[in-house]
Amino acid sequence: GSIILAAVLLKLGGYGLIRISSIFSKQVITISPYVTSVALIGAILSSLMCIRQADLKSLIAYSSVGHMGILIAGVISFTNWGFIGAVLIIIAHGIVSSGIFCLANITYEINHTRSIILTKNLLIVAPSLALLWFLLIITNMAAPPSINLLREIILITGTLSKNPLNSVILAILRFITVAYSLYLYASIRHGGHITLINSLPSTYTRYYTLITLHFIPVIVLILIPTYITNHLI
Repeated sequence: GSIILAAVLLKLGGYGLIRISSIFSKQVITISPYVTSVALIGAILSSLMCIRQADLKSLIAYSSVGHMGILIAGVISFTNWGFIGAVLIIIAHGIVSSGIFCLANITYEINHTRSIILTKNLLIVAPSLALLWFLLIITNMAAPPSINLLREIILITGTLSKNPLNSVILAILRFITVAYSLYLYASIRHGGHITLINSLPSTYTRYYTLITLHFIPVIVLILIPTYITNHLI
């Protein structure tokens, strides 16, 4: 259910925003400054809540809300770059967030708890799984080379084209995003050994295949971004 919510339902909401803003263009331009401020402040608040989360799935879910806030700001800016960035975040975040939720479920199957406090020392228990956590978390942070970096650049450009003062809020948002991403990674990968955790059997290759198939499109799409953006320019 979490994977479907992150990969499909949130993205359908973003697509609906794009369609509605195109239909009611005059009204959108009128309310654009107010909605942009509310969306960006909401993204900061939800990102701050991620730092205080003790539940693995709750942290990932609140991070998705933060990403949707910047999507709204890009769409409401009613610029070509804003629409392109919104489409890119729909695709990129749909893949990455789904992969992270899948990793959270795999980790739950190992230690039978979603508590970040009890999920420790994954580097020793399942090194390959820890590597996949690292790859998807840095991708969620929009680290290169990934399609997430391109969508951040385009979305931020589209948002700032309407109001350069939003750069302060966007800078704070990016800092908090990196902070809770590093918190999540360090919490589950390092720490003292928890006796509740069992080693991941080597026969669970389907897990690694599933996460790898989530990660590959994120890298491939940055090589051919024109397939997504050409029809919007």
